[in-house]
Amino acid sequence: MNTRENIIAAAAALFERKGFAGTKTAEIAREAGVAEVTLFRHFGGKEQLFSAALEQIQSRADFDEISGSLNGKPDLDLPRIADTLGKYFLEEQATIRMMLFEAGSNPMIRRHIAQGPMKSIAYLQSYFARYTRSEDLDPRELAETFVGGLFGMVIIQFSGNEDAAWRRVKAFTRQFLAGLEFTSP
Repeated sequence: MNTRENIIAAAAALFERKGFAGTKTAEIAREAGVAEVTLFRHFGGKEQLFSAALEQIQSRADFDEISGSLNGKPDLDLPRIADTLGKYFLEEQATIRMMLFEAGSNPMIRRHIAQGPMKSIAYLQSYFARYTRSEDLDPRELAETFVGGLFGMVIIQFSGNEDAAWRRVKAFTRQFLAGLEFTSP
């Protein structure tokens, strides 16, 4: 890991435990094993470092690893997409909770958080635009509903109960598919 990555990893861990306001740049530098001035040289300040840490965390919800294996059959593809998102939400739930808590009092964090699901929503919007049959269904709304439903189940309803969360992710995906009409590739 290079110096920049090391600083981001230390910052992400501290932000998760202590929140944005409770984390001091001197602590981040100490945790990363660098001088505080090095942190400022790389990032300029705590807000820019938070942005970099958040971007790294949000990039983990990545569909690149499954994109090549999706075949345009929603009954097979959406469970794989749901598994990818569900896994991300489960792995990052402590950080996501911290961000939600901090967003209540910090407009900068609210702006950054809003960017997180946009990549997933854009990906799904494109997918739904290709395969939905009904003219009455908006691909963007479908994507927002799918991502939001999964988020709610994993982060809010079944926090700390991974088995229950996975059962609900699978049930939600089945029910979502049952309510839609899709075209074949």
